Amino acid sequence: MNLSNKSAREGTSRAVEDTGSSPYFQALRFLERKPRSCQEIYQRLLLKGFDASEIHETLERLKDMGLLDDRQFAVRYAEEIFSKGYGTLKIRRKLAEKGVKRDIIEETIAEFSDLEKERAKEVLRTQLIRKASKPEEISRKKLLIYLSRRGFSEESSIAAVEGLEASLDF
Repeated sequence: MNLSNKSAREGTSRAVEDTGSSPYFQALRFLERKPRSCQEIYQRLLLKGFDASEIHETLERLKDMGLLDDRQFAVRYAEEIFSKGYGTLKIRRKLAEKGVKRDIIEETIAEFSDLEKERAKEVLRTQLIRKASKPEEISRKKLLIYLSRRGFSEESSIAAVEGLEASLDF
């Protein structure tokens, strides 16, 4: 009787070890830290040495459970970037770097493009206050370059600068 209890305990500990090193549990650990795209999880699991077929099964399992969704990830990540004062071009680039599919990126960007012009104006105002500069001392070119570096579209950047100029009567 003692032998069967011992082997049962060993079997249980092995099962725990095996599940802890499975692609599924590794993926859960990655997702525990922060939301991630399917491609990010795929790449991380590949680096851990898991087989591509195991990884695909794991990704499907996580999707079925609602734990992995690139659309939700894209919207949350875009909101985070947008709230930090970046534009749709930056959002598009960052989502592509995360391996999000083009159609999902475009759907996500569409949600933010109407807000981009107003956000660009807010970013300019914040920048002017932070620099404590007199707006008339800052060239239009510098403002446009600043917004461009923050990932705002040319159209939104021009509208923001023109709006700022009109409100400050430069």
